Amino acid sequence: MLIPGLGVEANGATRWIDLGFIQFQPSEITKIGLIIFYAGYLTDHKSELKSFKNGFVRPLSWIIPPIFILYFVQNHLSASVVTAAVTCVMMIMAGCRLIYFVITGLIGALAVTVGIIALQSHGKRRIPYKKELCLLWILGQMRQKLDGKQSKDYMQ
Repeated sequence: MLIPGLGVEANGATRWIDLGFIQFQPSEITKIGLIIFYAGYLTDHKSELKSFKNGFVRPLSWIIPPIFILYFVQNHLSASVVTAAVTCVMMIMAGCRLIYFVITGLIGALAVTVGIIALQSHGKRRIPYKKELCLLWILGQMRQKLDGKQSKDYMQ
């Protein structure tokens, strides 16, 4: 919750509002509101849905702020994923071209893959990445623990 004192903590997250007789997450209202908004928007702009700019980019630009708030501010990944998925399904059902989603998904998957590889390069310098070297490193660590010696880096 962004307003101090308003939220109730449950399972380590302060995402709930307690009205006394019921507790709910504001993200549930966001989901319902976005469904109503997109139903109206997609109905009113049905003729533009085949266009990349007006039928794909513009409708998705309306979903970015709620997703940003749900994920980065409230740290609520599941609500972000559900909201994005529902919006995309509604856009496809309304007549937006599926190829736009496929291409965007492939580009996103490629970007995530490159990011993971880039982040793993740091770990490869510290811990062996081949099976044999990894096994030797683990055995060496176990032996050092048994001998009571301090660990040292074998990769240098």
